[in-house]
This record gives sequence, structure tokens and C-alpha cells, in this order.
Amino acid sequence: MAVEGLQRAADLGEEELALLIGFERGLARQPLVEALLEKRRGREPHPVRGASTRLLRLYAPWALDLTAAAAALLTAAGDERAQRRFAAWALPPEPGSRAKRAAAEGVSPERVRQVVRSAGARIRKAFDEAPGPLSWAVRTLRSQLGGVTTTDLMADLLTELGAQVTPAAELLPWLAGPYAAVPGRPPWLALEPRRALRLTAECLAADGGVRPMADVENELTGLMINTDQLAPWLAASGAIVVHDLAVVVSGPLVDVVERLLDAHSSPRTVEQISRDLAAGGRAADEMGLAAALRSHRFARTKLGAVCLPGWDEEHRRAAKRAPRRRPAIPARNVKLAGIRSPGPERLWLRVRVDQDVLEGGQAEIPATLAQGLGLAQGGRRTFTSRWGPVSLAHQGSQPTRNSVRAVAMAAGARLNDTLLLGFSPLGDLALEVLPTTGGGHQGDEWESGSPPSLEIFEGDAP
Repeated sequence: MAVEGLQRAADLGEEELALLIGFERGLARQPLVEALLEKRRGREPHPVRGASTRLLRLYAPWALDLTAAAAALLTAAGDERAQRRFAAWALPPEPGSRAKRAAAEGVSPERVRQVVRSAGARIRKAFDEAPGPLSWAVRTLRSQLGGVTTTDLMADLLTELGAQVTPAAELLPWLAGPYAAVPGRPPWLALEPRRALRLTAECLAADGGVRPMADVENELTGLMINTDQLAPWLAASGAIVVHDLAVVVSGPLVDVVERLLDAHSSPRTVEQISRDLAAGGRAADEMGLAAALRSHRFARTKLGAVCLPGWDEEHRRAAKRAPRRRPAIPARNVKLAGIRSPGPERLWLRVRVDQDVLEGGQAEIPATLAQGLGLAQGGRRTFTSRWGPVSLAHQGSQPTRNSVRAVAMAAGARLNDTLLLGFSPLGDLALEVLPTTGGGHQGDEWESGSPPSLEIFEGDAP
């Protein structure tokens, strides 16, 4: 009896589900059907996907046939000839295909534009009025692919959505975009291919070709690149990601190697440098790389790795002192004296190495620091050091520093230590690690006093 009762309850439940799904069928948005469609995708456990698929096949079979829905929508373009021309001229993502097919039919480019524009407008109007689930598939495609994607990712997602057969496989990307091939970047597709190329090139060219990834992500926000696609897109654009930095590998090989060493902030073997170049799509021949490494801009460690001049000794000293907890700089070695210091002028900033710093967080800096370094409103500067670059920006009401995680890790800083950063208006950066002494301060601050500046002497400045 108990089993029969449960079966009856299940039957009643499915009857009510069928009633609700039937009610939704004529609606533009079908939340219940869309929820089942979402559950049957590959991200859910197998029993959930199986149950969702069974319910859809029983009570909403139309929702699984995107090909039929797309074919019906295509009829809005007009008669058979209009549909054929629209499909031939508007849907293929390959550049130049529209012009070639138009020429083959003896039609002028202007006529092609008119056909595509008018037929496309009718199809989009029909799409806006059509009941689901086509709108769900288009929204899913757009959100999953973002503004820049690849043909492989698109094909995989279309298969997952059940739209791997034409015309759905062609019409859905057009409705979601349209997506078009990026010139010179096979197999990449983008909503705005030329804009994607231009903005990416401009972004990567700034700051000498070494950019914090936080800056890159911020500046390329308008391209709507999904996070998991950003690094592959940068690699296709001639850059690699090194310790939260985007490094351009195009240009003179000597400059590229210097960028890579600066980003890694540690010596690299020739094999490692070759792998970095290959990751950015640049294959350097053995003789060419050997010639570049003979430049006076590079040196060799005792083990034969490539480094910048002076690094070998610096890293040897750092490795010796890293395990020891050195005392903080004594008070007698700290002098409050405006913003000037003996020798090259530097402005000093203390950064507490807290969890946010180790996770690559940004933070506000005193306005006096930005003013002293000549950082105007809307500006950005990158300061280089042996441990890597640090960028300051003044994009909003308060100036900020970008992530210092890379330099902190390279310099051997640990949680609750303090980074002492000495910024020079000339663009270089001095750095010292002050071990934990108990207490400490929160966030970034000047040492003390007013105006907020710090001068270090008696050989303690890094």
C-alpha cells in the first residue's frame, strides 16, 4: 500500500508538472522549462541530468528541438531565395565569404547589405516574439562565450545545447552576436573583432609591455572576455601571464628577454626562456636567442642561468637572510624630513603583507605620494625593481597601488611582514622586507609624522 501511495503521489506530481509546462508553452519566457534545460546540461550530477532529460522528453519535447525552432525562425527572412541569401551572406563567420558569394551571384555589395539588414531585422523581430526555449539557448550561448571566444568552444557549447545541426548551429551564434572571425587570429571569434584587436594591442603596449593583470582585466572589460579565456586570448595576441603580469613577447628579442626576467624577478635558464616565448606564440631559433643573450643587458649566474646584472649577488644575499627574522630598522635610523632623502629622491611607503596582499589585492595610497611622484588625476605609472614592477594609478577620487603580490613573493616576504617601497620619480623602485615584530599596522601607510614622508639613511635604504 505504501508503495502504491508513493506511486500515486508521483503520478499526481508529474500530472501537475505537465500542466504547468503546457501552460508555459506559448510564453516568450518559460522559466520551468528553462530550469529543466539548465539541469540537463553537463554541469549537474548524472541522476539530475537524466531526470531532467526524461521530464523534457515526456512533457516538453519541443524544447529539445532547437533545429526545428531555428528553421521556423529563419522563414521570417522572406521567401526561399531571401532565406538562402541571408544564410549565405550573414551566417558564415569567415571574413570575405559574404563578398565572394555575392560576386558569384552577380549581386552588388550594397544589395548584399540591404538584404542582410532587412532580413536580419525581420528575424530578430520574430525572435523577440517567439516562445522559448530559443531565447534561453541564445542567452546561454552569449553568457558562456562572452565577447571573445574560439570556434572549438562555440562548437562544444552548441553540441551541449543540442544545436549542433544547421540551421540552429548557424543562427544561434548570429542571434547571440553575431560572432565573426578575428583577422589573423584563427580560430578566434569576437563580437567586435577589429575593436578587440585594437584595444588588446593598446593595452599590452602600455608600461613597456609588462602590465599587471588587474590592469589588463580592467582595461579590456568592454570586450566582455570571460575570465578563463583571457590568458589564451593574450597568448594569441603575443603575450603570456607571469606572476599576475601580462608580458608582451613581440618586438626585439633582447627587450623581450629583459621583460620576462623582470616579470619573473629571478634567473631563468635558456630552456625556460624558450618555453616562455613559445607560450606567447614566438618561436626563437637557438642561434638568435643565444645572440640576444650575449647582450650587455644580461649576466649569468654561477649555475649558468640568465639574469640581469647584479642579480646573482642580490639573490644570494636574499637567500641567506630569508630564513632569519631580522629586526626592524631601529628608530635612530628613521628621520622625518619632508619628501627628500640623500641621493636620488625617493618617497617611501609601508605595505603590511596581509592576506589581501597575498591574494593580489589593490589598496589606496596617500594623495601626497601621488603628488610627489607627479601622478596626475587619470594617470598611471609603473615603477620597476629587481623584484618586479609595481604600478600606481589615479583613476578615481583616491590614488591606488596595484597588486604587490609578485614583488612580495619574489623578495621573500611572509604573512604579517612589511614591505618598504621606495618610489623614485625617475621610475625605479627600491624595496626592503621588514620582518614581523608584533603589533604592526593595518593597510598601507607612511611611517609617521606630517607631512607623511620617510627618509632612511646610514646605509639602511635598500
